[in-house]
Amino acid sequence: MNSKVSYKLYVDTNVLANYFTGQQNDIACLNYIFANVDKNNLFTSSLAMVQVAQVLQSNKGKQRKKFSVNKVQDCFDKIIAKFNIVDLNVEDINKSFGKEIKGDDVEDRIHYIESQKFNCFAIITNDLGHYSNFLGVRVFSPTDIPYMKKYLKQKN
Repeated sequence: MNSKVSYKLYVDTNVLANYFTGQQNDIACLNYIFANVDKNNLFTSSLAMVQVAQVLQSNKGKQRKKFSVNKVQDCFDKIIAKFNIVDLNVEDINKSFGKEIKGDDVEDRIHYIESQKFNCFAIITNDLGHYSNFLGVRVFSPTDIPYMKKYLKQKN
């Protein structure tokens, strides 16, 4: 009997980047999701992957050195192994400017459109406020694991 949840989650750029840079809340959240959600129900986008590369290859001074091309490729291999990658196209960009899409952050409007291409139930992000205006999707922070656990169990 498969005990994994059967609805779809979209993971935002910041959670992926933080996972690879060792942020404990994001690591714990994604490890929980990997253990409880099948790959068929996990999504991120080609936009997020490019943004992750940009973050990982930026130099954060003494906090973190920029990742090499090989290390970024290793991160991409891990993303591809765990997620379905939603392709961004011009139609998606145009949809993100639609009147029915609320919010001032264009990038997050695009991520919302990408999440809805596969009817994702929730978006996992560190930018909760950026997604508060989007209809039809729940938003969880990586620190919401206790609530996520309770909520996910209720849905099965």
